[in-house]
Amino acid sequence: RKCFKPIRAEQLTKLEEERATESIIFLVEKKSGEVKARTVADGSTQRTWMGKEESMCPTVSTSSTFLTSVIDAEEERDVATCDIPNAFIQTEQQLDKDGQRFIMKIRGPLVDVLIEIDPETYEDCVIVQNGHKMLCVETLKATHGMLQSGLLCHRKFRCSLEDSGFIVNPYDACVANKMVRGAQMTVAWHVD
Repeated sequence: RKCFKPIRAEQLTKLEEERATESIIFLVEKKSGEVKARTVADGSTQRTWMGKEESMCPTVSTSSTFLTSVIDAEEERDVATCDIPNAFIQTEQQLDKDGQRFIMKIRGPLVDVLIEIDPETYEDCVIVQNGHKMLCVETLKATHGMLQSGLLCHRKFRCSLEDSGFIVNPYDACVANKMVRGAQMTVAWHVD
């Protein structure tokens, strides 16, 4: 999905180097014995320089959830829930408020995996730091763990709804309505 591109460590600005996040790999063994791995960014370091207005993601309010549920029951509306798979990785990353790229450092076995998958793309950007291979990448998509990812997904989803004719509730930024074949359709959402 082209979620990041490698860059040479010496091409980083001083600010990008200071703000670079580390990657974290979570391993889970499934009931079948198969091991599933997920790589995320350690966004905790972003808290020191990123303001809440850049990272706080609105979520549907509890009162809106209860009110729409009551209306749904009273009007005998059809109700459905859904999950948008890989929502973060489908969302474009944006430069930060200072115009800087978001940089993530990948270390350990994942570097070898990336080199094995595509040596032409990654091999020239790998450096050895403290005896371990490291690869710097610019994140091109919203990535789990980065503070702004939820907000970026929220904005993208809201724009998609508005482009489809939904009107966002002025009191709750995570509730939108649209008339469909003479009936009101309500969408309430939460970005986790």
